[in-house]
Amino acid sequence: MKQEISELSSTELETSTDSLTLIFSSKYSPSPIQLHEPIHEDVGQVEKTTERLSPSPKLPHGGKVTKKVQRLKLKIPYTGEKQMLHTRPRSHTTSFPTYNNLTDSEITHYVDYQVQGKDSEEIKSTIDNDISRWHSKLEDYVNRLNNDIRKMQTSFEDQSRRFIEDHRENMDAKDEALAELGISGQNVEQGFVEPERKKELELPDLKDSSSKDQRIRDRTFVDILDIIDSMRISVEQAEKTVRDLDEESLRTIFLGAINSHYGNATAESFNRGGKTDILLRHQGVNLFVAECKFWTGKKGFRDAVDQLLCNLTAEDNHAALLIFSTRENLVTVQNGVEEAVEDHENFHSALTRFQDHNVYQFQKPSGTEAKVAVKIVDLG
Repeated sequence: MKQEISELSSTELETSTDSLTLIFSSKYSPSPIQLHEPIHEDVGQVEKTTERLSPSPKLPHGGKVTKKVQRLKLKIPYTGEKQMLHTRPRSHTTSFPTYNNLTDSEITHYVDYQVQGKDSEEIKSTIDNDISRWHSKLEDYVNRLNNDIRKMQTSFEDQSRRFIEDHRENMDAKDEALAELGISGQNVEQGFVEPERKKELELPDLKDSSSKDQRIRDRTFVDILDIIDSMRISVEQAEKTVRDLDEESLRTIFLGAINSHYGNATAESFNRGGKTDILLRHQGVNLFVAECKFWTGKKGFRDAVDQLLCNLTAEDNHAALLIFSTRENLVTVQNGVEEAVEDHENFHSALTRFQDHNVYQFQKPSGTEAKVAVKIVDLG
């Protein structure tokens, strides 16, 4: 991090210290784990094999035992980094919660139970007790983990702020010295922070319209949305001075987050019908287009959708609207967005396959369709 900050140009250092601090600290510190509403799925009867260590009449030397049980699958969607869910919190004194399966977006726990000789109340009590014990242990674990993450974030914020201020002081001294000598500094292309990239673009063959090509584009789209979500959480938890920034400054923060991974995103770039707030290009191809707006109501949101769609070319398939909410309850804004989306004349459908993101299919003025994600940033 210190090395990346030391490479910032004078132009890049014109961005506020608060914004730069947020960009660098969010890149190097993990995001808090957020658990979402559980999903229950009845699997039915399965065969379960367990290891019996103590001897029994049938297994005097111990061994494996297979029996038939009823299984309920409890899935907990989450946001955050998977590897953190294998970390022991500093204040954790009990055992880890067990996972029957852990993916990048979902935690799975199996509830196995018997039904022979039990009435419905006994079965329900068995299931409820198992779920309650496991879920309580998971919540306690995640709370302790998030306490550690917040301390890490504070530490990285303090470090990045110190590095930025030191580097700005050095650059100011250099510029002042050069000016006194009558030497102009190097011409630096107007832009933003381009730290070392964390992701490599897997650009599809543009002449290939196969389903594999589309999956690659969708995977890049999800990666970008994950980056936006990570920065969204950082902004929502930041000091009030950051949450009070204007639209352009907030856009710069999210632009910097994308550039910290890809390095090709620009702001206020012309694309078809006008200027776009964020445009990610690679080898002359638009991979992602985004507009940033403050929430002013459903009409303002519909106007933002119209502006975004008009700025998309026939080949632009992946876009997003970043909505900054300051005055209204988050649930009110979420409901307003859903209603405005469904009422829009170009709305086609909600794309449920993007499980962790609200993505919708819209028809563009060109007649082709685009996937548009909506991200609400709660600044209240």
